[in-house]
Amino acid sequence: MASVSTDFDRMRAKRFEHALKERRRGPRIGLAEARAAREGSSAQTNGRPAAAFEAGHKQHPSQVTKQQVQAQVLETEQDRLLVQELESMADSVKEAEGKILEMSALNHLFSTHIQEQAQQLERLYEQVVNLRRYLLRAFAWHSF
Repeated sequence: MASVSTDFDRMRAKRFEHALKERRRGPRIGLAEARAAREGSSAQTNGRPAAAFEAGHKQHPSQVTKQQVQAQVLETEQDRLLVQELESMADSVKEAEGKILEMSALNHLFSTHIQEQAQQLERLYEQVVNLRRYLLRAFAWHSF
């Protein structure tokens, strides 16, 4: 029984250490990198570079309609709101991840203390059994 719990605790400790190493290894792709990638891809339109797209669709500034301007403003505002929401969600996820790692560390500490107490109880039990044996021998010796 003790060996199973010891093996279990060792495996859990290794898993926890691995999780901490993964967390410390490096940040995952952040919003800044994602935004840069998106901006790099938005420089292309319909799979063509923006310059080629503009060359094929040149409009005189007076031909730009009010609706087109409003649509672009709306799209920009939606993008900004989406980025804010994603940044907020990323912060929440990082906070939750930190709390989970802290709970995991506390769980590991708790299980280690439980294991130590189990070992102490096992030693106490062995001492009681040995004491009983000595007492029985002592009573048997005095009865002669």
